[in-house]
Formats: sequence, structure tokens, C-alpha cells
Amino acid sequence: MRITIEIILIWGFVFLGIALTFIENKLTFAKRKKVLFVFICCLILFFTFRTIGLDLPNYYEWYNKTNIANFEELYRNSQYNNFEPFFVVEVFLLKMLNLGFRSFLFINISAPLLVIYRIIIKNTKRVCMYFSVFLVINIFYFDVIRAFFASTIFLLAIMQKNKIKKFSLFVFDYFIHYSTIVATLSYLFMNKKINIKIIVKVFVVSAVIVLFLNVLINNNLFSTFSVGKKFEMYLFADENYNFLSKSHYFLFYTMKIFPTVIAFFMLCFCYKNYKNYNFDEMIIYNYVLIGGVIMVACLGVNALTLGSRLFQMFSLGIFYLIGKTIEMNNNKTVLYGIVCIVFVLYNFIMTLYYMGIFSSESSYYIGF
Repeated sequence: MRITIEIILIWGFVFLGIALTFIENKLTFAKRKKVLFVFICCLILFFTFRTIGLDLPNYYEWYNKTNIANFEELYRNSQYNNFEPFFVVEVFLLKMLNLGFRSFLFINISAPLLVIYRIIIKNTKRVCMYFSVFLVINIFYFDVIRAFFASTIFLLAIMQKNKIKKFSLFVFDYFIHYSTIVATLSYLFMNKKINIKIIVKVFVVSAVIVLFLNVLINNNLFSTFSVGKKFEMYLFADENYNFLSKSHYFLFYTMKIFPTVIAFFMLCFCYKNYKNYNFDEMIIYNYVLIGGVIMVACLGVNALTLGSRLFQMFSLGIFYLIGKTIEMNNNKTVLYGIVCIVFVLYNFIMTLYYMGIFSSESSYYIGF
């Protein structure tokens, strides 16, 4: 029963965000920011006390079992734990203060959402529209706690004008999620207009690198390091995945691949503004495009989970490009409606997956 209520609330947030878009023109900019801040606070409260989530049981178990007594043990955990150093230190501090698991959830949903809030209010007056686009794209991504947190910090780093701040955020982000290293290194090649030659090169290089990592890991040359263990987990996740039914198989692959397909279509919507983008917007566009290419390359070498995680990291900023395209379009309502319909369909697929309709142990099981 509680899962049903939480699913209804998630959809309630999505549609409330859409509704705010249609009333924000009646509000001053100051009031828009206040309304959006209150809305985000409600989201934070919900995701702090939720019980629904694919990763939530693992985080709950890890938090309760982690017992770090001193700094030496803290260092050891940050080196060899499956979780990145930032979260090991965070749990150490929370445990030291005798705070429970909900405090862990509160920090790790409020920080990234407030980062998105800051990005939006600094770059547009249409704050509710931009955030509603962000929400309808990413609301189920909030469940992937570490990756979502890292993606928001990475987007913030991209949009920094100050090079020292940018570099500092890149470094900090590595300690939140190791996959950031791929996105950070890619930044060196993102400051130019993308063409078909670059796309082909990225596709080939990505496939070769994934295959090379596969060889290294199979020969135990890479997995002794924390980063290596993480990439090993993602590389072989698809081989070890146990599908419970045909619907499970269908929903899993649709959930992983559909966002990339949508992203390519959305980039086509945004392309007419490409020549007018400032440097940061061009970087965001390039990241989404290259992230999609990497995803396709990983799919081709049976590393779908790795490709999906990297694509999520690379593509978070697409909401900003979509928002800007809508803002500059003469048919704002029509374009906004198309975007909402497409991502509502995607969220419907995600809802079915989170409800567990593929599992005979779920009360929502559909029988195949």
C-alpha cells in the first residue's frame, strides 16, 4: 500500500511541476524563486522518508553495517570500500553524531537538488519551467544516490567561469563517484564544434577502451584498485544479471536504452540554436551527444550498464538545453507539451519497473 502511495506522490510532483510552469508568468521573479524553493523542499522531504527505491535497501544495509572506529579505519574503508571516499567520510561523521539513515538520505538529496536550483536561478528567469523539465527527465534518477549527486556537481563544474573553481569541483566530484574521471578527461576534447569525424572517433575509441579494460580486468591487472573494482562491477553487470521474466527483460532494456534514443531526438530539437550557444551551452550539448555515442559503443560490446551510467553523467545538462530551446521558441507551449509527453511515457516505464510488475513476489505482478 505504501509503495502505491509513494508512486502516486512521485507522479503528483511531476504534474505539480508542470502546473507551476503555466502559472509562473503571473509571478515576479522573486516569487518564482520562493515557490520553486518551497517545491524543492517538499521533494527533499519526500525523498528523505521514502521507502521506494531499487538502490535503497543496499544503502540502508551498508549504512547500518558500517562501523568506523577511527581515522586509520576510515582511510582503509575509503581505499577498499565499494563506496567512494566522500560517502565513507560522510557516514563516519553521521555515525559519530549518532544520526540515522534518514540523515544520510537528507544530505544526499538536498545537496544535489539545491545545486540544480542554483544553476537554474543563475541562468534563467523561467525557473519553474526549467525545473519542471529537469524533474520530468530525472525524478527516478534521484534514486541512484551517488551517481545523481556526482552528476549535479559535474554540471555545476562545467558551468563555472572560474578555472580554479571548475578544476576544484572536478577533483571533488571524483571522490563522490569514480566514473567522473571519464567525464573530466573528456572535458579536454569538448571545447570545439562536434562533427561526424569526431563522433566516429569517439565511438571507435570508446569501444576499444571498454574491450581493453575487459582484458585488463580478466587478467586481474586493474581490479586491485578501488576504481578498477567499480568499473569491473559495471562491465560485468549485464553478464551476471538474472532476468525473472520476459517483462523484466523488456523493461530493463527499455529503461536503459530509451533515454539515449530520446536524447538524440531532443538534441535535434536543440540543434538549431547550436551556433548561438555560449561556451558552456556548447560544452553541455557536446557532452550529451558524446555520452550518447559512448552509450551506443558500450552497447555494441555488451557493456550496457557501464554505458548507461556514463550517459547519465554526461547528459544531465540536457534539461538546460531543452529549457533554453523552449524559451526561445515561438511555439513554447506546443514544444513544452511534446517534451512532457515524451518523458511522461518514459516515467511510466520506470514506474512499472519500480513497482516490480515482472516479479512473482510483487503484488503488482502481471504474470509474464
